[in-house]
Amino acid sequence: MRKKGKMQKKDYCTLLIIFGVLLVGTILFIKNTYRRYEQKQVAKGEKVAKIAATSFMPDLSWSENIIKEIERTTISANGQVNDFQGQARQMANIYLAGEYLIPVKGQRQDHAQSGKIAFSTKVNPRLATYAQKQKATVFQGEVKVGGKSYLLAYQPVFRQGKYWGLAGVAVETKAFFYAAQQNLQQVGYNYQILKSKTPTSKQFQLLMQSQEKVTKGVSYSFQPDAKCSRWKIVASPVGGWTYRQKALQDSTFVAILMAAIFLICVLLVRWFAHMRQIKEEATIDSLTGIYNRLGFEKKLRKFIESKPNAPFTVAMIDIDDFKLFNDLYGHQVGDQVLKQVAKSLSQVVRKKGIVGRTGGDEFRLAFLDLTAEESEQFINRITQADYYLTYYLKQIRYSLSIGYADSPRQGTGMRQLLNQADEALYDVKLSGKGQAQRYSGQGQKHLRAQLGFTLHDIASNIPVALMIYSQEDGRILFVNQGTLQLLGYDNLWDFYDEVNTQAVHVVAPRDLQRVTDWLKKLKDNQQESDQLKYRVINRGGGEIKVLANFHLVENPHYGPIIYQTLMTI
Repeated sequence: MRKKGKMQKKDYCTLLIIFGVLLVGTILFIKNTYRRYEQKQVAKGEKVAKIAATSFMPDLSWSENIIKEIERTTISANGQVNDFQGQARQMANIYLAGEYLIPVKGQRQDHAQSGKIAFSTKVNPRLATYAQKQKATVFQGEVKVGGKSYLLAYQPVFRQGKYWGLAGVAVETKAFFYAAQQNLQQVGYNYQILKSKTPTSKQFQLLMQSQEKVTKGVSYSFQPDAKCSRWKIVASPVGGWTYRQKALQDSTFVAILMAAIFLICVLLVRWFAHMRQIKEEATIDSLTGIYNRLGFEKKLRKFIESKPNAPFTVAMIDIDDFKLFNDLYGHQVGDQVLKQVAKSLSQVVRKKGIVGRTGGDEFRLAFLDLTAEESEQFINRITQADYYLTYYLKQIRYSLSIGYADSPRQGTGMRQLLNQADEALYDVKLSGKGQAQRYSGQGQKHLRAQLGFTLHDIASNIPVALMIYSQEDGRILFVNQGTLQLLGYDNLWDFYDEVNTQAVHVVAPRDLQRVTDWLKKLKDNQQESDQLKYRVINRGGGEIKVLANFHLVENPHYGPIIYQTLMTI
């Protein structure tokens, strides 16, 4: 049995997979977008820091050149200082704050561009010793003198192979880094300019920074040569990094796009589910949920085409006397019976075959890939089962009749086997119902004429008055047209209005006691059949002499009932 429904488990699984793929794709995109913007902005920051660094690198070389020029022009080969002040004044420019000499032996000499500043007294002895040993130019700073900040650059001087002392220059920090500062401000970056405390130190000293703090800055460091101090520029955009905001914008757009794609997928899946439902509804019986005629035959035909040599059995099934359920208890009870039968058949067949309802109370089933003997065992289980429906605390029992045919023993074509199973079913109905029978090919087709007459046809046209009533309370259950004609009534409504559904109400008053006693005797003696002559009253009040034939039977729906025929005498 196949389930109907707009959305099935496989549809939800499909949507879950699509959702998972879109979610993973969105997460990966967000991560990659974040990383891409971050790398792009970080690379730009590093580039800005590097460009800023290159703007004062020439000044480092220039400082070394000035020191060498002072050494060359003011210190003779024998170590004498010549016109230091004059030469120093000639080298004055906007960067140079002053020059100084620190001989090992002799008097220190200082020259400052503004005021009397002794830069030589600010030299760090440890750096001076390092400069001497490494024969390298070192930068010291920042040095606070007179409320201003300076960088001191000095290098060792050797004369005739002996260490003479130091020659150095002082530059104002602000002026020295002016170009770098301007470059950084123009491109919108906050900055820090640092220098290692000593050429060998890993700690850096802050020389200059922007008014706003650097936030998660990127850095560029360099060392003019292996013997010099390390310089570092740390920079970050003014207002902070924007890669998060840009990544968030792109991610939001992609998330919305993915959500729209998922919504479209949901609509598509629902549409396909709806189309599948429409297709299935064409092959599914709406009441019972099993295949209808089209679905059953389509499924069986597909099996035969895929396995032309495989054995299978088809069966036709009828609910015996099903019309009584609708007539006596209403169509709602009849529908419950149909559903119950469909469920019972499906539980027996399960995955071994196909179950379908072809209309009314007729069902079909097919056992696939089972031998005739194996199929027969299941069919016997169906006929031997106890079928009943509880209706207002009363058990209403019913039975099934089954006709079946086997392939390949009795044929291989679907239509041929269905016709054979149908013939076998009619044979069951003629032989007593509530049984199963395999097609034998010996059915008496001419006997089917007996099944062509309904109860209404027989009761309306039989030339005798027939009345059926309950033995327990005398309630009339059925009268035929012959009874109405005998008593002079035009229709059932007039008849029941007059007699008030009681059988004794048609008996003439003078015979009433005799008939009542006789019925009681019939009940006490459990006598099945008898005859009695008495008088009945017609619609006009006249009396009619009749011979009544009584037959007592047990009915599964009404209990003990009496079949009574009336013949005028």
